[in-house]
Amino acid sequence: NGIVYSFDKRENVCKIINIPSNAIDIVIPKSINYESKEYIITTICKDSLKYSKNLKSIQVPSNSEIQIIEKGVFSERLIESITIPRKVAHIYDYAFYRCKNLQIVEIQMNSELQIIGQYAFANSTIESFVIPPTVTQIGKYAFFDCFKLKRIDISNNSELQIIEEGAFANSSIESFYIPQKVTQIGKAAFSGCEFLKTVNIPENSELQIIEEETFKETSINTITIPLKVTKICEDSFSNNKSLEY
Repeated sequence: NGIVYSFDKRENVCKIINIPSNAIDIVIPKSINYESKEYIITTICKDSLKYSKNLKSIQVPSNSEIQIIEKGVFSERLIESITIPRKVAHIYDYAFYRCKNLQIVEIQMNSELQIIGQYAFANSTIESFVIPPTVTQIGKYAFFDCFKLKRIDISNNSELQIIEEGAFANSSIESFYIPQKVTQIGKAAFSGCEFLKTVNIPENSELQIIEEETFKETSINTITIPLKVTKICEDSFSNNKSLEY
């Protein structure tokens, strides 16, 4: 299929370093055979799509061993859909930044994803996203300016602890569940989410601080502040005409 690999013959693994410039739809196998040996594909390198301007979709098998999607790999590409392999633990910064045609992000069952990096999906056109229960951190501006993003699914058993600054700012999400283990919501995390009406926080929440402008310019009607919250910073709920005090 024209994909170029870099081989580690000691570990019997390989990295994708180049995808053909004329590629439109790519299927990345679990492994490839080279010189009569099997090499497991573990990484999609940063510059592998440097010349692949027309790539629209990437698919991987359910037994994929890909662990690393490097920084900015798909940034500003025409990609429309992608499957995030089960063993990817970290979606690095800017991985899908400004992917103006990206609509479908499928995350494989039993995902081991832990970190969604800074600006990972910012300025993309995704409409929904499922955050696996293993995720502990959502980086700064990870979903910033995703104007089509309406739905974020988070399970009750989520391990999420940190939602960083501007993580969902200026998106179109309508409701959000803040898991019990979240201790920190960064500055302006939901600022400018004008369609956000419902924020659900469990009674046993570990949340301690609501930072500046966290829910600024939203449409929240009511919100229950957990008992462990010790500080609500300035302008956390400013310019919110729907909120009843």
